[in-house]
Amino acid sequence: MERAAKKDAVEALNGLFKTTSVAVVAHYSGLTVAQMQKLRNADEAGGRFREGLEEPSRQIALEGTDVVAIGPLLKGRP
Repeated sequence: MERAAKKDAVEALNGLFKTTSVAVVAHYSGLTVAQMQKLRNADEAGGRFREGLEEPSRQIALEGTDVVAIGPLLKGRP
């Protein structure tokens, strides 16, 4: 990911974290491709599924938010 695109992604995620009242962290190892696709496409009850940023970018996106405490749960692959 290019530096400018990464910066935009971090800012977008930070904005999402700032406007959310609940954040759920799910570790999805063991799911099939079909199950992951279903999860990515699910938008019931206004939920959003995000993935793809690397560790440092995820931590930066959490800064200054009410959900900063979930940082340690975001370890591992994007």
